Amino acid sequence: MLGLMQQRELTIGSLIDHAAQNHGTREVVGRRHDGSLERSTWADISVRSRKVAAALDDMDIEPGDRVATLAWNRLPHLELYFGVTSAGRVLHTVNPRLHADQVAYIIAHSSARLLCVEPDFLPVLETIIGRLPDLERIVVLCSKAELPETRRGGLIPYHEWVDTADPITAWPPLDENIASNLCYTSGTTGHPKGVLYSHRSTLLHAFSACSADSMAISARDNILLVTPLFHVNAWGVPFAAAMAGASVVLPGSALDPQSILDLLASEKISFTLGVPTVWLGLVAHLGSLSREETPPLALTRIFMGGAATPRSLIKDFRDLLGVEVVQAWGM
Repeated sequence: MLGLMQQRELTIGSLIDHAAQNHGTREVVGRRHDGSLERSTWADISVRSRKVAAALDDMDIEPGDRVATLAWNRLPHLELYFGVTSAGRVLHTVNPRLHADQVAYIIAHSSARLLCVEPDFLPVLETIIGRLPDLERIVVLCSKAELPETRRGGLIPYHEWVDTADPITAWPPLDENIASNLCYTSGTTGHPKGVLYSHRSTLLHAFSACSADSMAISARDNILLVTPLFHVNAWGVPFAAAMAGASVVLPGSALDPQSILDLLASEKISFTLGVPTVWLGLVAHLGSLSREETPPLALTRIFMGGAATPRSLIKDFRDLLGVEVVQAWGM
């Protein structure tokens, strides 16, 4: 005998639907290429992700195909996070900070048919395009007017590609165990190795991140997502934020201390996370400011991972700002 209580597949499509229906007005903010901020909501992200799904259909990208990204933490990347995966394709985030040879190996090994790339990463792509035999289409994450001059033809501007698509009315039914995201290891022996996440594993991780003894993400939070979207699914925070209805701020490529401090203050950030290097720079910058120059912050906690957190850094945040630091690194 089977119980039928809450009998439904754990899929990312159900997650973005939940965010739109129950937390639709909560803001999602992203820094543009020119440094300005653009404001969206979970309801807008839901519509845009359905447009992404329709655009993939129009391009004949099939269920299970890999859609690679070389991108910063910006709104289009987040739209791809939900549109690609909820439509049954596999989002393959590629770390642009790796050596070009590794980037080429990773994209080729995944057999990605479509690549979505930031304009500033096109020079990297130019050097490796000949080693990507399965790559058929390139979408540049900007508008047609922002497309940089390049020798390569056939580049598709993201905003026109998505804006002209009619959003699908409903996500396709998916088995929760199919692949949703693909990330490759770095810092390991030999070639990077692909790790496939499922819809089920992604949602279970999001539930965990919302728990009190983990990240404790809730609808009260404004989250500054410094952890890259190309790094281990940004520690699952995009999905946990959608689940909880938290506001998310995406800093783009501007990760210098003053840019981070400006967002912490102006967006009333309560929770942020990233590698210790970023926070060492922020603490040093704060130490150089006078009391009058230091803006008031709503920050309560920071998660640090990717490397061991120095004890002194934990102490500095506690003593200077009254902020709790949680080390999320190590086996």
